[in-house]
Amino acid sequence: MSEHVHISDVVGLTIQELHMTGALRGDEPLLRIDNSAEAEKAPFRLDAAAGRLHRKDCRAIPAGSRSALYSVWKIGADEQELACPRCKPMPEPEKPPQESENSTDLLYGVLSVVNQFGGVLRERGQEYRKSSVGKVLSAQIEGMYRGINERERNVLDVVLASLEQLAVTIRKLDENLNNAHDMKNGSSKPDGSR
Repeated sequence: MSEHVHISDVVGLTIQELHMTGALRGDEPLLRIDNSAEAEKAPFRLDAAAGRLHRKDCRAIPAGSRSALYSVWKIGADEQELACPRCKPMPEPEKPPQESENSTDLLYGVLSVVNQFGGVLRERGQEYRKSSVGKVLSAQIEGMYRGINERERNVLDVVLASLEQLAVTIRKLDENLNNAHDMKNGSSKPDGSR
């Protein structure tokens, strides 16, 4: 019982704080079950009484069906048999995913940052680790590490090893790209050879 009272006290105090800071207005509900404002924005309506799918502003929707309308955001090709013959709602064509371009761009972005600022980042990391804030953070991380069970520690070790391997791979890739760039431009190596 005391846990429930404690949770409700925390919720009550948080709501009070939100009101005092202006994050909540008095006319805004904390929880709204009625989604009619959002549903009104949907592009299609399903007339459940007649079994017809209409565009939002179709004039063929019978007046008696107004209370039986459901908002529909997206229609599929298999729902065409329900389509109103007057407004002819059509499904939107599928857009091809562009995730591969985004992930490739992200990889090149990381390589660019490592290429431009790798030395600076490494130096800043060493300085931060030796600073008082870095030492406190290191102690906190070590304390958290000691406080977790063996299974969680093993998972964390795998993640850290993976990050280290990723850093090594990025450094090698960066070196290979720089060497390829130097060879393409005919740059000489430090020993004078080409």
